[in-house]
Amino acid sequence: MDCPKCKYPNPPGVSYCQMCYEVFNRSAADSYMRNVQREKLKREKDEAASADLSGAAWAQLKALFNNADWAGLRGTCVEFLRRRRAILWSGAAALAAGCLFWLLSSPAIQFKTWGTVIECHFPTKTPLRFLTGFQTHLKSWSEREGRLDTPLEEFQIDEIGNVLVQETPARSRQQTPTLTVRAQEWIQITHEGDQSHSRSIPLRHPSLAPAALRLDARGNLPPRAPLVQTSRIGKCLPVLLPSFPLKTLRSASRWNESIQWVESMGEWKLYWAGTLSWKVAGQAPCGSDTCLKLTYTPELHPQVWAAPAWMGRSVHPVRLEKGVFEGEALFDPHQGRLISNTLRYAGTLRMRIDGLDAIPWDLRIGRRVNGPGQIVLQFDNKIDIRKN
Repeated sequence: MDCPKCKYPNPPGVSYCQMCYEVFNRSAADSYMRNVQREKLKREKDEAASADLSGAAWAQLKALFNNADWAGLRGTCVEFLRRRRAILWSGAAALAAGCLFWLLSSPAIQFKTWGTVIECHFPTKTPLRFLTGFQTHLKSWSEREGRLDTPLEEFQIDEIGNVLVQETPARSRQQTPTLTVRAQEWIQITHEGDQSHSRSIPLRHPSLAPAALRLDARGNLPPRAPLVQTSRIGKCLPVLLPSFPLKTLRSASRWNESIQWVESMGEWKLYWAGTLSWKVAGQAPCGSDTCLKLTYTPELHPQVWAAPAWMGRSVHPVRLEKGVFEGEALFDPHQGRLISNTLRYAGTLRMRIDGLDAIPWDLRIGRRVNGPGQIVLQFDNKIDIRKN
């Protein structure tokens, strides 16, 4: 048989090659153990070579250190420092001045040292565009003596639109600038189970009527802006154009702001009024700049301005059971612009109804009952504003 290693033609039946002594018919276990021994010998040889190389390098470095002329090197350094003393002092002073300027120009150091004043700047030529989003989730039912009477309507609606904000300069010294807020486009998305339907709201719709706000002599919003009763533009104004105090703000500074707006939720029309308790929570990155992070807690008081026709005149004062009321905003003090603002308010509204039999048959499940009861509105809403 031919040797697989040297190709020597051996006679049949031999157990090894008569030329190179290669063993024939070696078992798999023998081949594996032979490879393991071969790799072990190679690894030990490499480790010994590496140890010899590192030992030689360390010996050369130690010899170089012992043979160095440290006294002469020290004298050379002292002489160089003596000759170049003025240049070295100037370089050290320039380096220190550069480090000090870098520290003082840091937004974080400036904010901690001097604080900041929030001033909004609105353009007069090109309007600012903000992406506005509404999320409305309403679930309603009626109760009688603290028990469920019948479930009523439930819906979830999302709305997305672009809102333009632009300042119109005053025409005379006796007048003040005017801030115009108008919608550029608006889309409503209705969720019904697993399906969604979207439609475009025309800009001539009464809820998208433009709003004009008077600014003060310094171009800032008044502490309490007048009520804008349009259900969409007026709803986004408290979040889109918050009012900030004209004072220096530092970390953990607090102030209050009065707000009000009108909101439509199906056949219900609610008037919200209350106070936002603001707090400076620090700084946060926003793109390539550093923005102020502001948080606030709303204290809201609702009123029912309109109700379904079957309620008649039996609408009583509404009682709010608190849930989640929180907000967070980012403001860029360098550009004087609001970057984002999100307000979430969720809870339960309860109001008394004199006669539960006024609920129409097409809304009722089960038999009709008489007597007083309660209408319960459970809501989870959010207003989100982001600078485009």
